[in-house]
Amino acid sequence: MAAQFLLALVLSVSAVASETCTKVVTINPALTGSVPRYETRKIEVMKALRAIEADVDFACIQSIWREDHLQTILSQASKEFPYHFSALHSDVGQLRYSQDGEAKSPTYSRGSACSDDDVQYFSKHILPCAAANGCLAELDTDVKNAVACMARNCKSVLKNETFNPDCFSCITLTSPAHAFSTSDCVLNQERSNRLNGVGLVLLSRKPILNAVYHRFFEGRNITIPRGFVSAEHPDIGKVFCAHLSPDIFPNIEYDLEYDSTREQRKDEVRDLNNHTDDSEHILMGCLNAGPQISSNDPEKNLTAVDSETFTSWVNSGYSAPYITQDGRCTLCKLNPIANRPNSVNDHILLKGKRISRTAMKRIFDQSPPLSNHYGVQGDLCRA
Repeated sequence: MAAQFLLALVLSVSAVASETCTKVVTINPALTGSVPRYETRKIEVMKALRAIEADVDFACIQSIWREDHLQTILSQASKEFPYHFSALHSDVGQLRYSQDGEAKSPTYSRGSACSDDDVQYFSKHILPCAAANGCLAELDTDVKNAVACMARNCKSVLKNETFNPDCFSCITLTSPAHAFSTSDCVLNQERSNRLNGVGLVLLSRKPILNAVYHRFFEGRNITIPRGFVSAEHPDIGKVFCAHLSPDIFPNIEYDLEYDSTREQRKDEVRDLNNHTDDSEHILMGCLNAGPQISSNDPEKNLTAVDSETFTSWVNSGYSAPYITQDGRCTLCKLNPIANRPNSVNDHILLKGKRISRTAMKRIFDQSPPLSNHYGVQGDLCRA
């Protein structure tokens, strides 16, 4: 009996030793102007991202909307993560030039979300429309409520073909909670201010292939763009890094015909599912969907968030190991920046049998908080 136990132990240790493990993270730093402590947090976030680089192999980062934020991340991570990709890349590891012809650097470009003409149009046409319809008064509560009012009442002004929709997106995303500001969206002598598509960036130590950027509702003017980036990693296979709209937002889209953000995200999920299909892959990011779970541990006592979508993913073959291996909220009531019912909105979901063992835990949860979302880290191992 002792000999059999010893043999089993040796075989178990041998199996673990022969595994190839990749440490992956999903983090949503919420680098938007209306999220509290933005100016302080953006500095702290960059330091925190720098600190995890020594220990991580692959990262899916959301809400990196500004090119200068992306540039900071890539500059400090280029040695550890030479393979990176975003909406502003022409290829893995290579940012594309802006179209204004001013780019001279082999790596970074010049450009901005708002031209001088865009800023003048915003001031002379969009803001007066907002004022006439009572939208500026909504700034007393939150900038998103003001934007929702403008989406309802100023559609034709916002959709004017001479106005760059990226400019309105940038103003919405970078303005503080109770005012509109264009300062982070115009051309600056010291930094590039283009909008980073859907706000996603992939970082990898190992080469990644077949990188793709996909925006939901392509061809429409979107206030807050959502979508995914995907790539093939040599050890963990196909990875989708996604950010889906939360259904708690007011309807802020002026070029989509939905009664609510909940209806909008249904089509986002449908589009994402059409691309992921039944192949083996990893789906990670701020998916804004999660189960309801009762627990005596307050941080594991979870409120459902679009549980219909989450259940449909599980029923279609995804596993959600974070829920069983850690299970603490990633959007939490006790996080003063979030202050919402406990839920798990951020995931590393697995489909297929390529990954044989996982170890998941919550990260990015220090105090004071760096974001309204905590992150998820996973060791993904295959024999």
